[in-house]
Amino acid sequence: MHPYFGRHFREVISSVLTLIVAGGGLYLAWTESAVWLNRAGAAVIIIGVLAATSRFQEWIEQKADSFIEDHFEPTTARAIAELESLHGELPEELKRTIRTETRASLTKSLEKIFDGDRRRIKSWEVGLVILGTFLNGFGDWLVNIAKNLGT
Repeated sequence: MHPYFGRHFREVISSVLTLIVAGGGLYLAWTESAVWLNRAGAAVIIIGVLAATSRFQEWIEQKADSFIEDHFEPTTARAIAELESLHGELPEELKRTIRTETRASLTKSLEKIFDGDRRRIKSWEVGLVILGTFLNGFGDWLVNIAKNLGT
């Protein structure tokens, strides 16, 4: 999976589904009955709610935590060994400090990334629900206005 797509999986899937549903609803509203855009809006609301309730972000965060747990000790041991090869034996207190500070820095960096992702995803989910609600409430009205402008 491409890194971009992996972090943005939920937004990509919900965008594609929203475009298909809204596009299909618009087509049916224009060619059949205007109420189809309202129905498409209801489906977009469902897509937004499903995106909001999915646990994909939690899964990503759990995978990152697991990766850190699996690789942190061997990686810091190699880094400390490299430092010792350059500077000689390091005191145990310094080794503990290196491990502690490195873990804290890594955790802080990941939290910053995850916080940004959480805010972006929440905004996207709210946007989908707002769009769906608008189409559900006013879709037929907009289609009827657009059709009447052409006559």
